[in-house]
Amino acid sequence: YGEDTITSTISPLIEVDAANQASPVTFRRPNLWFSAVADGDVEPCRARIDTGLVDDIVQALGATFDRSGICMDPLVSRFFREFVSLTITLVDHHLRSVLDRPSRVPGKLWTGTGGDIWSRILRQAVRVSGGEITGHDHALGEGHLAVIGKTIVELELCDRFVTRNSHQARGIANGVRQEMLIQEHVPEITHVRAVDSGYQPKPAENLRRTDNALRVMIVGTNYPADTMRYGAVLPDIISLDWHARLMGWLRKNGHHPVFKPHPESFTHVPASLDALCERIEQPFEKVMDQADLFLFDCHSSTTLRDAMLSDRPIVYVDFGLAPFFPEAREQFSRRCAVVDGWFDEHNRAQVDWEQLGEALTHSQSLSDFSFVRDYLL
Repeated sequence: YGEDTITSTISPLIEVDAANQASPVTFRRPNLWFSAVADGDVEPCRARIDTGLVDDIVQALGATFDRSGICMDPLVSRFFREFVSLTITLVDHHLRSVLDRPSRVPGKLWTGTGGDIWSRILRQAVRVSGGEITGHDHALGEGHLAVIGKTIVELELCDRFVTRNSHQARGIANGVRQEMLIQEHVPEITHVRAVDSGYQPKPAENLRRTDNALRVMIVGTNYPADTMRYGAVLPDIISLDWHARLMGWLRKNGHHPVFKPHPESFTHVPASLDALCERIEQPFEKVMDQADLFLFDCHSSTTLRDAMLSDRPIVYVDFGLAPFFPEAREQFSRRCAVVDGWFDEHNRAQVDWEQLGEALTHSQSLSDFSFVRDYLL
């Protein structure tokens, strides 16, 4: 690839950043670097890995169980050991396969999120080869959140990190946890040049209101199944239990719950939930006009950005999975009615139902778009 800039991901943010560059940026699909591992290659590859590293990781997992007052069952320990061993083996195989073809390793690599395994391996190959790596923000952005995951997921194996605007860049920079980086330097954190989005905040008198029964669209989070994530998300069973009780409460209070599942969930939401709601599977942007009000419990969903740009009221249930910076939370609460949730002794998600009812009404009077202007445009 020589000095060409290669991106392994396409996103609106990457397209804007590419348009601001003097030289072209070329998209290449990750499957150009990666292929399936033959069954017969797994064990020879496993023989190369450091078993001490596997031991250390399983021991750290056991210590996490201990801190929670839970004894790790030997069966669980064996499962983790095989999972960790196989994962390291496959990553090592793919990384070696890329490095064995040095002419195919980009000198300048762009990626989207560093949480994608293929982007992560490519970043490592480019780092080993002495190239330059630029990462790009995704979804809502997290410059308004005090979260450790941004440092670990996005800023590692990265020389330059690009986000949406100056407020996002400043928030990410303020939240850096340098002690959590393996690389010695914090990447340059920058943002794309401001572009005129054509967006005009809706005047307060145009915000949609109704005093009658509300069509409340519950925008579902990603049901993660047994996948692991740096960012905290509700496990499937906790989400399902929470959503079922929420829908029952809405129906009891004369409202019409509409459920919009996340399209990339690893677990399909059971059909039995349909007895409590109207389910809509089409893309959010095509059905959002069918709602009188949106209800979210996820801090980083792309659909939350779309909702905040709309003329619909929003209720956000905050279970404390990603704390806001105080200033950003104050701005956010002038557009969305925020209800604090918690987890009880049985790990069930709970809210004050009276407070939630008040939020349905209060949300219809919130029309301050300063958070939108500062973080989303």
